[in-house]
Formats: sequence, structure tokens, C-alpha cells
Amino acid sequence: MFYQITATVTKKTADGTTSIQVPTFFLNGNVQGIVGIDHAEQIAKEVINPTKDDSVTVNAYVCTVYDNTTPAVASFGGVTPVARPEALAMLKNSPEQ
Repeated sequence: MFYQITATVTKKTADGTTSIQVPTFFLNGNVQGIVGIDHAEQIAKEVINPTKDDSVTVNAYVCTVYDNTTPAVASFGGVTPVARPEALAMLKNSPEQ
């Protein structure tokens, strides 16, 4: 399984704070031994801030990517990931489409 990572990094300095968005990247769960969304988030934060600088805050958002036919599952701020194929079916059958 692949994990798509999107993150924002905030650095506190004496002059204030600065935030930047990190380019989206992927982690390969099979190569890195990732066991779930929370683990992927932990690894992403270590990749982005390897020295664990206390003045840096990393807000990472993780989306699992199975393959090009399976709906993505997301975790934003600790929400439990749930696949929702029924929601996609509802969208496909929507009269607005």
C-alpha cells in the first residue's frame, strides 16, 4: 500500500512564525514496513523533521492509495479511515451528474 503525504511545516523564531507547504510525496508501506495511517504519519513527520527540532511543527495529512481502481481512504486530524464505495456509487447515480 502507498501512503500519500501532504504536510505543512511551521517554524517558530524570535521574529514570529513561518509556514510552508511541503510538496506532496508518497511512502511505500511494503518497503518501509508501515502498519497503518498513524504509523505513516509518524514516519512522514520524521522524514520532514529528522532532527526533531522543537521549533518546528509538522501537520501531516495521510491518504492511503491502494491502486487506480480502489477508492482512497483518508485520515485528517486523527479521523479513523473508512473506505466509502457506497458514497461513490451515490455520486455516480446522482441526478445532478
